[in-house]
Amino acid sequence: MGLMDDLVEKYGKELNKKLADPTFFIDELLFKPKGWIMPPYGKEWLKLAYKHKRINFTAFRSSGKTEIMLIAQAIHRAFTQKNWDGIIISNSLKQSTEVLRRVRDGILDSEILRNSLSSSKYHEQNKTTLTLKNGSRIRSLPYNDNIRMNHVDWVGMDEIGLYRDHDLMKSAITPIVTAKEGSIHCIGTPMSKIDLIHKLRDNKSYLSKIYPAYTEKMDLFKQRYSDREIRKVGGKFQILLADKSIFEEYDSLTWNREFLCVPLGNEDNLFPYELIEQSFQYDLTMNNTLNTNSRYYMGIDFALSAESSADFTVIIILERTKEGQLILCDMIRWKGMSYNAQKVRISEVIRYYKPVKAILDESSFGASFLDDVRREVRGVSIEGMRFTAGAYTNVKQDIITMLRSTFESNWRVYSNNEKTPLENEKKNFVIPRERTDGKTMKLTTEILEELLSFGIKYDEVKHTVKFEGIGSHDDIVVALGLANFAANGSGNLSPMVSRGSSGYRKMFVKKTR
Repeated sequence: MGLMDDLVEKYGKELNKKLADPTFFIDELLFKPKGWIMPPYGKEWLKLAYKHKRINFTAFRSSGKTEIMLIAQAIHRAFTQKNWDGIIISNSLKQSTEVLRRVRDGILDSEILRNSLSSSKYHEQNKTTLTLKNGSRIRSLPYNDNIRMNHVDWVGMDEIGLYRDHDLMKSAITPIVTAKEGSIHCIGTPMSKIDLIHKLRDNKSYLSKIYPAYTEKMDLFKQRYSDREIRKVGGKFQILLADKSIFEEYDSLTWNREFLCVPLGNEDNLFPYELIEQSFQYDLTMNNTLNTNSRYYMGIDFALSAESSADFTVIIILERTKEGQLILCDMIRWKGMSYNAQKVRISEVIRYYKPVKAILDESSFGASFLDDVRREVRGVSIEGMRFTAGAYTNVKQDIITMLRSTFESNWRVYSNNEKTPLENEKKNFVIPRERTDGKTMKLTTEILEELLSFGIKYDEVKHTVKFEGIGSHDDIVVALGLANFAANGSGNLSPMVSRGSSGYRKMFVKKTR
């Protein structure tokens, strides 16, 4: 007998009623045939998902949140409701394509469900859409402005901590479920204290809950992986298989964020929010209008690949006013451009601003690119800087440490180490943050997110620190560091770590030539 025969024999006339229950449907039709077990917290998720129209769940890495809350839930809703329309949203096109592949595999791998995909020429079946014979449709799309043209019953949003443009949530996502009084279900792992996860926690229409791998009262990791255990060795966290072999290993910062759902805190973050906030000036906008009385400095972090999934190329422009104040006046960011197209674009920006000095990260593209740009733009000091190993090992630390010092210059420090913020007109470094200006808010939010996701890692064996982005990118921080070095660079800055009564405290000293 097949699976359906077994279920009919076991439940009889009650089977249709049973299949309406999402936990039963997903367990019996999707998970058990593959040998998967639904963890107890997964059953809680589904119960809440069918009770609340607005959900914001934070859960640990590999908890099964995408599989349960988005893929399996979408399949259940599509099969149990005629003409149902749902969209799963991911951070990029590549991710959304992968999610729909998993939805398709879930359907085709099920003995009962595999024949339910429509073959009608009137029904869409492509890289973004699956249509069932009952007229229901599951789509998977990237998080962008194009989403607004839809009207659906349900939206499932994957890894919302990665989403940059938070305004899209209000302007594009919420309206597409309004007509049908639909649901918006969000899941993710936190990236920073200002990501979309944290923003939705302040929205009372959303049910927000946090599911870390373990707490003093509950071990969700054991619910999910009964045959694995967690071991801490020095500053590392290891996941061990049943034979005690190491399956995965994480540093403490990554572990806290990915498994305990705690974003970088001030003690781990080189650029805590309280430090950055003092640079904000809320009556200024970011613009590219040149001031003849100002001098300009530029930092460029270059991404070599022209693939759309590659890192960003970022240009940061700092303006030094005649009063000596340093203002972050513009940021230009792109990805997916060819080598030659980037060379032309970078040359155009340098030619427009005519900076006193422009510093490029030479690690990615080499000296030839730098020479080409110099030939394109005469009369400007253009320097390359490498972050590769060897003689350049500490260069990145020096650049980032100097950037930290620039943020600290907005504070008045007293002999007893107490400090107070400087008044606006006395600030040394300013980031425009005019809340009514769309461009300014978008760019400064991107800058803020990357700064907040830039951490310090301490090597207990080598007794050294390493500065690096914990998020998906750190190109903005690097470009800002290079621009700041162009504007302020003299001497060298190197990080030092000293042991104190409360762990490792970070100290920064200036080295003279």
